[in-house]
Amino acid sequence: MKASANLTIVSVAAAGPRLVYVAAMSSSAAEAEAMARARGISMQDWAAQVDDYTRNSVCSMEALAAFVRLGGEVQYFYKGSDGRVLFSPLVGRDDCLKRR
Repeated sequence: MKASANLTIVSVAAAGPRLVYVAAMSSSAAEAEAMARARGISMQDWAAQVDDYTRNSVCSMEALAAFVRLGGEVQYFYKGSDGRVLFSPLVGRDDCLKRR
């Protein structure tokens, strides 16, 4: 499923109480690192931004937020076009409880 011009959700699976999404980015790890440098941020800073974005996205969708508040978890693996995992945010119960 195309999520944006640069991101495609390629799989969703359940592993116990965790929903795991794998999203493919259109750029490779090296290209992503170059983009971060060009923006004047580190990959660690970018990972923190992706964590925040993912948390806000999951917790703003009522069905997913309810699942998480009941003890479920949602994890995304953002992979570069070269297959390398660039970001892997995990959204848990406390994340969505804070948003209520």
